[in-house]
Amino acid sequence: MKPSKVVVVIFLILTASFLGLLLQTLLSIPKIDSLESYSPSESTTIFLADGSPLARFHSEENRRVVPISKISPFIINSVVAKEDERFYNHHGVDIQGIFRATFKNLLYGRIVEGGSTITQQLARNIFLTRQRSIVRKVAEIILAIQLEKRFTKEEILAYYLNQIYFGHNAYGIESAAQLYFNKHASELDLPESAMLAGIIEGPEIYSPYKNFKLAKNKQKVVLNKLVDLKIITKYQAGSAFRKQLSIYPENLKKFGVMAPYFVNYIFQELKEKFGEETVNKGGLRVYTTLDPYMQAIAEEAVETFVSTEGPKYKFSQGSLLAIDPRDGHIKAMVGGYDFVKSQFNRTIQSKRQPGSSFKPIIYAAAIENGFSPGDILNDAPLNLSVFPNRWNPRGTWSPKNFDGKYRGNVTMQYALAKSLNIPAIEMLQKVGVDKGVDMARRLGINSRLEPALSLAL
Repeated sequence: MKPSKVVVVIFLILTASFLGLLLQTLLSIPKIDSLESYSPSESTTIFLADGSPLARFHSEENRRVVPISKISPFIINSVVAKEDERFYNHHGVDIQGIFRATFKNLLYGRIVEGGSTITQQLARNIFLTRQRSIVRKVAEIILAIQLEKRFTKEEILAYYLNQIYFGHNAYGIESAAQLYFNKHASELDLPESAMLAGIIEGPEIYSPYKNFKLAKNKQKVVLNKLVDLKIITKYQAGSAFRKQLSIYPENLKKFGVMAPYFVNYIFQELKEKFGEETVNKGGLRVYTTLDPYMQAIAEEAVETFVSTEGPKYKFSQGSLLAIDPRDGHIKAMVGGYDFVKSQFNRTIQSKRQPGSSFKPIIYAAAIENGFSPGDILNDAPLNLSVFPNRWNPRGTWSPKNFDGKYRGNVTMQYALAKSLNIPAIEMLQKVGVDKGVDMARRLGINSRLEPALSLAL
């Protein structure tokens, strides 16, 4: 075969291969229309009564989506400068950037710079896998061009900044701002923005929580890039680099530390009502009645009581539930002494004798059956015959008041106010045990109730 024919055959083979590759790519490309209705998984946030956040629920991605209007221009400029300096000039693909990156990578003998634009990165993150292949790269380029035709630069930036990963399970700029600097994305200043933009390249490497020195180096790279692009001056860059940053390592474990029993209780309630996937990914905003001041006092009270009285009386746990009697709102919930050691919530999961809290039910049944608060009851020694058992072989029961005293004739209202035991038993005798149990059932008590006079106590 003549050399000219060989060249033609090779050309035809290469052309056919390219067309086959292009056809394969075009057939595998998803439609970008879905981006208009795309909703990234977003964390569910639980708020306290004062409106401050208490906890966030998420599965793989901790994200809070914000519009471009609520993102600081400092972070926008920093990210564009670091990731795609000609973002506002290209149409999805930066040919100059590709050549520059290729030259640098060949010069260093390894990949030191990527040629992907912000639009290409967005296309890859949302529509494609991260598997490196020629087909994926071609698909990435085609999708980027389509995205640029369909959406404005501001819309693309908003999608991108809400999508990217910043380390420590923080996705999107709002979660990153909260995680590292304890503020909203709209409040980020130049030094903070430059550091966050530097983190994008390798979140698990350049996180200031893992290596602050490396994070500062990346911050300096971004600041110098902003100077080169004449977005800021050398003086501004120097001042920004020298500014001491306030970072908050405690934020790595912040959410859920306060009121962990309550947080877990809310999660279970939401999961039962909406399903676990919606709770973890649906971005719900849940507003509770928990009072942070009362919760702090409740946690301190339980901790102090268990640590001081526990050794004396041989107990290691305690719990406290504070409810507003006017509306049933939970104001404070402490389900145990230490949530890390025991997640069992003793305020809602454990069963115990209700004690004197059952007395209002007895009196409610009495009033429903014709008695009145002014009726007289006799607070005097009482001896009752009961069925003999191993704890009471003689079959006699002589209940007493808590203070061991008797007050003679008292009104029902006084007996309830003073939580007297003997009048409560007398009233249950008069109204009937079955009516007391029925009232308890109608008030929502489903646990087993012994049909005996001891129910009053």
